[in-house]
Amino acid sequence: MITNLQLVAFLKDLTAGNNSTFSSLSPEKATKFISLIRDQSQVLKEWTMQPMGAMQRNISLITAGTRRLRRVAQGSDPEDTQKANMTTGGKKLIAEELDLFETIGFDFLIDNTEGNKVEATIAKGLAMALANDIVDLSINGDTTDTSADKDFLTLNDGIIKLAKGSADTHVFDTNGSTDYKGVVFPGLFGELPDKWKNTPDLTIYCSPTALEGYQDQLATRSTNAGDRAILQGDVDFYKGRKIRAINSWPQGIYMLTPASNIVVGLVKNQMQNYREVKFSKRCIDYTFVTYHDVQIAIDDACVIGYDKP
Repeated sequence: MITNLQLVAFLKDLTAGNNSTFSSLSPEKATKFISLIRDQSQVLKEWTMQPMGAMQRNISLITAGTRRLRRVAQGSDPEDTQKANMTTGGKKLIAEELDLFETIGFDFLIDNTEGNKVEATIAKGLAMALANDIVDLSINGDTTDTSADKDFLTLNDGIIKLAKGSADTHVFDTNGSTDYKGVVFPGLFGELPDKWKNTPDLTIYCSPTALEGYQDQLATRSTNAGDRAILQGDVDFYKGRKIRAINSWPQGIYMLTPASNIVVGLVKNQMQNYREVKFSKRCIDYTFVTYHDVQIAIDDACVIGYDKP
C-alpha cells in the first residue's frame, strides 16, 4: 500500500510535474495507438483501418474491381479508361472530431502503480472504450438523429445509413421475416452480383438475436450441426460465409459485404491527450480527442436488408 505522499509524487511524475498536461501524439505514437484500438475489437481487425495523415483521404483498395486487364500497342500510352487505378468511385474519408472523457479515481491508480503498469493499463482502457464506440458509431451513426442518443449518433454517419442512402448498393426487402435460413440470408445473397460472391472475406452482419434465431433453426435438425448450434452456439456460418453478430448491430437490419469493404479512418496527426489531476476529488480527468470517418468502399459489393416501409 503506497502512502499519500508517494501517490502525490507518482501523480506529479505522471503529469510531468504539473497538475495539468496537454499533448498531441506524434504520428508514430498515434499509429501505435490506432493499432492498439484495432486490437481491442475483432470487428475492427476484420475491417480496413486506414490511419489518415490529413482530415481527408481518398479510399483505395488493391483488391477493388475486376476485368482490368487491357492491351495497348507498343509506343502508345494507355487511355485513362484503360488504367487500372485503385480508386473507388471517388469515395473519400472525411474525418469528424470525436471526444472521449474519462475520470480515473486514485484507488485505481494505487492498485495499478506497482511495476509502472498504470500508463499501459490506462492506454488499453481508453483504447477499448474508443474501439467499442467507434464500431457502434461506424454502424449506427446518423447525423440527422433526434433520439435520446442523438449526442452520440449525430457525430457521424454510419454504414447502415450510407448503404440505405446510396443508389449503387443493393437492397433486399425482408418484409419483417425472421426466417434467417429460408428467407433473410438467401435473399441477401440473391441481391449480390456474382462477381463479389467468391470474395474470401464476404460476411453477413446482423444482431446477436438474429444469429441466435438462425442457430435455433439449425438446432431443429437431427445433425451434428444442429447439435452444435444448440449445445455450443458456435455455428456462425451460412454457405461457408462468416456471420458476424455485433452487439451494437440493430435487430431487423442485415448487411452482406466483404469485411475489407468497410473502411474506418482515424487521423494520426490530430490525436490529442489532455489530463488534469484533481486532488480535491481524488481523481484524474482524461480528455482524448481524435478524428474519425467510415465509408463503404465499393457500394456495388454491398447488400443491405431490412423491412422497407
